[in-house]
Amino acid sequence: MRLYKEHGVNPVAGCLPVLVQLPVIWGLYTVLIKVVNLGAGNLSELNKIVYFDFLKISKAWDTYFFGLPLGQSPSDLWKTLPIVLTIPLLTGLFQFVQSKMLFSATPKAADKKLSQVKSASGTKQDDFATSFQKQSLYIFPVMIGFFSYGFPIGLSLYWNVFTIFGIIQQYLISGLGGLSDWIDKINDKKS
Repeated sequence: MRLYKEHGVNPVAGCLPVLVQLPVIWGLYTVLIKVVNLGAGNLSELNKIVYFDFLKISKAWDTYFFGLPLGQSPSDLWKTLPIVLTIPLLTGLFQFVQSKMLFSATPKAADKKLSQVKSASGTKQDDFATSFQKQSLYIFPVMIGFFSYGFPIGLSLYWNVFTIFGIIQQYLISGLGGLSDWIDKINDKKS
């Protein structure tokens, strides 16, 4: 941990938080595909595997949330309901903000010279790791936004809600992180 603190490296920055969420997302995807599309005849078969009586379903679920069909993907709905294209865009944007917050903030001008002296002694492997981390900052959110275009809307909404909670949690724990550099640039341009 001391090594991480000295060099400003966050061991959880990268794809690890995404990998932890993937089994939940796959399970939720399966639920949305199978259970949401149930007909009245399949309810009895579903109720056979439910252990508790209060969890048994008496009628098919309403699959709409604020007018959006949760079981359908934006790729199916964009011709009839163009507003659904904002959901994959927001999914990618929220993921980018969270990923950017996981990076440590860039040192200020006085500390930059010291960090350049330290980085001059770095190895080629350090450069590859840094390069890969910077590329993954942009590639993974685009990938997730692209996937959410083809997956059901309910899955994207789930991802968005938990990414927003992750952003809030990250802000409360360690502040804005790498996002503070961009906010400083925006504030400098305004003034």
